Amino acid sequence: MRINIIAGIFIICFFNIQLYSQQITERIIIDQFGYRPNARKIAVISDPKVGFNSYLVFVPGNDYQVRRTTDSMAVFTGKPTPWNEGQPHDQSGDLVWWFNFSELDAVGEYYIYDSHNKVRSFTFEISPHVYNSALKHALRMFYYQRCGIGKEAPYAQPKWVDAAPCHVMDKKCIDPLTGAGRDVSGGWHDAGDYNKYVDYANGCVHDLLFAYRHNPDVFGDDNDIPESGNGIPDIIDELKWELDWLKKMWNPDGTVLQRVHISGAKSPPSADKVLRNINPPIPKTSGVIAGEFAHAHTVFIRFPKLAEYAEDLLDKALVCWNWLEKNSAHFEYSDKSLQICAAVFLFEATGDTKYRDFFDLNYTKLHPIEWSHWYAFEPYTCSVLLHYASLSGASRLVSNLIFESYIKSVQTKDELLPGFRNQNDAYMAYLGDGSYTWGSNSVKSANGTLIYHLYMYKNISKDVIDAAEGYIHYIHGVNPLTMVYLSNMYEFGAEKCANEMYHHWFKDGSEFDNALTSPKGPAPGYVPGGANNRFKPDDSYNGPVLQPPMNQPTQKSYRDWNTTWPQNSWEITEPALSYQGAYIRLLSKFATDGKSKPDDIVKRDSESIRVFPNPCSGTISITLPFLFPCDLAIYDVLGRQVYSQKLDENNTEIVLPQIANGIYFVRVKSKGDVYSAKFTLLK
Repeated sequence: MRINIIAGIFIICFFNIQLYSQQITERIIIDQFGYRPNARKIAVISDPKVGFNSYLVFVPGNDYQVRRTTDSMAVFTGKPTPWNEGQPHDQSGDLVWWFNFSELDAVGEYYIYDSHNKVRSFTFEISPHVYNSALKHALRMFYYQRCGIGKEAPYAQPKWVDAAPCHVMDKKCIDPLTGAGRDVSGGWHDAGDYNKYVDYANGCVHDLLFAYRHNPDVFGDDNDIPESGNGIPDIIDELKWELDWLKKMWNPDGTVLQRVHISGAKSPPSADKVLRNINPPIPKTSGVIAGEFAHAHTVFIRFPKLAEYAEDLLDKALVCWNWLEKNSAHFEYSDKSLQICAAVFLFEATGDTKYRDFFDLNYTKLHPIEWSHWYAFEPYTCSVLLHYASLSGASRLVSNLIFESYIKSVQTKDELLPGFRNQNDAYMAYLGDGSYTWGSNSVKSANGTLIYHLYMYKNISKDVIDAAEGYIHYIHGVNPLTMVYLSNMYEFGAEKCANEMYHHWFKDGSEFDNALTSPKGPAPGYVPGGANNRFKPDDSYNGPVLQPPMNQPTQKSYRDWNTTWPQNSWEITEPALSYQGAYIRLLSKFATDGKSKPDDIVKRDSESIRVFPNPCSGTISITLPFLFPCDLAIYDVLGRQVYSQKLDENNTEIVLPQIANGIYFVRVKSKGDVYSAKFTLLK
């Protein structure tokens, strides 16, 4: 059942009109999706002293409450406590207080209220399934990144339908080795550009494979992609889309072409019709494919429909291995490390001990072991080391040495568990200043995963889960920007998101430019690069200083913009497969299968009413899962009713009256139940 509303819709759900008139402050900072019932829950209160927002003064009161949105009743009270004895936080430039409400575990929707200042936080949920929506839409990013097909309804949401196939000339590229035509269509666009890289996709492919292996129940067959409903989890279908393309880049001699690319691109993707170039093979790509195909074989062989496909992957991986063996004498570290890692997956897939023996002879050359330093800038290598150490057929001595090195590093290195235990970061997701580089959000996610593995592999739980989950909270808004580092998630639980990103489809000045001010905005669920304290524009730039992101405390080195050269916003806001895979992998560790027990079921507005697109000034669709007939009313922010209407199956179109632009609330009563949603009217 759908209702068409002519309005701009900005969805967040409330039940009580009293709540609507309370002022929201961004100085009370929470995970905008929410918290698991038994998890650590700390709201961060900030008073900016340094940086672009230092003019915002906020001194918290002594009485803080967690209030239910259903009736605005306080269900938990307490006092904020100064972080670091009231000393400023260098990485953000903020004075910070923490409000710990971990004792509250009742499922429901809430907000934090400062009774002295009479302001509240964004709303959030407490629920076992609080991350499921974010996980779904982050995974749907890969559908929007698909190359060679149109993005058609109903799989693409209305604003991002691009029905004609993109990059159709990829079927007729010129092989750089033979000069003949070669079909290299398909796969995923790597990042904000439309290029496709074999080597750059490596971390993402393994992250998604590991994510599925470690928590398969959270990945269903209902992610609204063309393959949904085929009996295979959609994450596997999505991986197969990429693997199909990688097979086209493989050569029978075991070499692998590197990339498909050209500079410049048009929006939307279907408008880009140029003949693109192919880069010749490099040693690294053979190592990538040997590992990816062997790993994918082990996962795909579980599905009878994919058994033959899985065997073909393994056959091609073995051919790549043979090439690596013959040509490895002069490999650089990056090439050799990929060969060492590929041996682990080939050993797992075949059981042949020659791959185990190769790994045992060479694993000490991998940086985490060689340097006795495990870190998030080599997440794939770290993952493979731990994976090998967990295999039943692995050499026990080698496994023990790997785990010993890992445990020591995680428990002693500042950027890992000690950073959490010592409260190094007021926003509870510590990285050193040197780690806030291009793509820092990926490093954040990888760091969380690296810490979490202490629990997953060695069952060490003290502080580990809380520390790892802190990096999820950072991405979800617990940061000095009070911003969810996901694009355009307003329909799915967030109230302040990344509105712009460097992307050829969602480019500056296009109708997809900005989630709040453009007709369409970018698609939901993309992870932008993140804070980058090394950013500077091109040397040819002669405009005003770009601050932010320049001249800011480390965690404020971000700007929500997508201007291209010479401002070079891609160093801050460009998304990438590697960022997405790292985030999904970490998030999936805390997601659930979505099956509620009877006593867990709660009426959630955000699931009860689904409105899209958001925001918008045209016709809007809203899905209403309640029974007709029902009563609909619209209120302004002061709780004054401005419109009402009876709804039945034959009367479902609503045209708003002549009211001013602003925020309004729609409430629907059906069979004694009340459903509500917040929206913004933008004429």
